[in-house]
Amino acid sequence: HLVPGGAVIRAAVLTWVPGLGRNGRVQLDAGVSAVEVVVATAMLLVVMLMGFQGAATVLRVGNQALTSRQASAVSALAMTELRQEAVSANILFNPATEGANAGDNPDHTDVATGFSLRIYTQTNGIFTCVQWRVLDTGVLQIRSWSDLWQTNGVVGSWSTQLTGIVNPPSVPPFVLDSGANYGGSANGRLLDVDLRVRGGVGGPTQEFKASIAGRDAEYYPQNTGDCSPVPTP
Repeated sequence: HLVPGGAVIRAAVLTWVPGLGRNGRVQLDAGVSAVEVVVATAMLLVVMLMGFQGAATVLRVGNQALTSRQASAVSALAMTELRQEAVSANILFNPATEGANAGDNPDHTDVATGFSLRIYTQTNGIFTCVQWRVLDTGVLQIRSWSDLWQTNGVVGSWSTQLTGIVNPPSVPPFVLDSGANYGGSANGRLLDVDLRVRGGVGGPTQEFKASIAGRDAEYYPQNTGDCSPVPTP
């Protein structure tokens, strides 16, 4: 109530607002501590590292798959060429008795038994001597020479057809079936081929197998002297 001649009395209504201190000022957050920064940085580094590892895994798997496909394609081509020569063979010489006919490995050791093959073939009607060998470095090589090389001097050099062969000594790539149904050991005409190929370092091993019958070897004896002597490897 107003009193005539009296003083004016003013009433103040105080309202509390969140975030205000006692002094009426807004209280701000204290900020981020050094420990929180370190933890956040470490978590970010872990996430980045996991991402890099995932990308590297994807690239490695992709490269292995590509290398395996390439090895499959090249192996198929080599097997196709070998099949053509063996099918048209007059003589399939026994790989188990080839001895030093295929020369040496790069370390000057003999090519292992069953790791070389000699064929007297008439692919496309041309009589030719063909020789295959697998070195201890995993390399498959081939060369050819004329059956009249001692008079015409036609002898080819070794060329690499395939790499990455990992056949152990117990699994020779070339075996002549000595069964009586296939001509026996003296006149064998069935060639068993087993190539184990690894597509790149750490890649899977693929196996390529075939049994190839020489169509003319049944009627052509091995002791004719063709493709002998063998030119110096």
